[in-house]
Amino acid sequence: MIHILYDEYFSNRKSYEITDSVCGERTKKYNEITLEAVTGFLTTLTHSENHYDHVKNEIARFRNHANAQRFMESTTLTFDTITKSFVYLLSYTHHFGEYEKILESMPETYFIDQFAFETGELFKNKFEQNNFDLVDCVAIFKQFMKKFGLQFEDNEGLYLTVLDI
Repeated sequence: MIHILYDEYFSNRKSYEITDSVCGERTKKYNEITLEAVTGFLTTLTHSENHYDHVKNEIARFRNHANAQRFMESTTLTFDTITKSFVYLLSYTHHFGEYEKILESMPETYFIDQFAFETGELFKNKFEQNNFDLVDCVAIFKQFMKKFGLQFEDNEGLYLTVLDI
């Protein structure tokens, strides 16, 4: 999962660099579209109560059926929506310096907390170093994943524990 999210972050940041080098100065319309995207991702993240309720309900259902595959299938869309919105927001704010203030003033939400921000800083540093080795990101990412009720362990294969949130 961490590699998928980093790939999204990296490809977005790289695309902005390419666009800047090809197009040069940003137009007013380009800036409006960029701000609209940043605002949209921020709104998704700061109004995530329904996503939280969905994950919490799916954890309660999991306690009855104990089927990890079913739990993952029922929460994947929520997980993707939150994590990718965050990664996209990070990629915009890290590339377009004028939006850093938006990220700095973003309130913590249930899903987006210090571990999410630390993951984001690790992604930023990795991108700036053109580094795809994410081993040193795993511990902090595991903490971030717990917010979604997920704890993965590598014990002779991948093992999933569904946590209460």
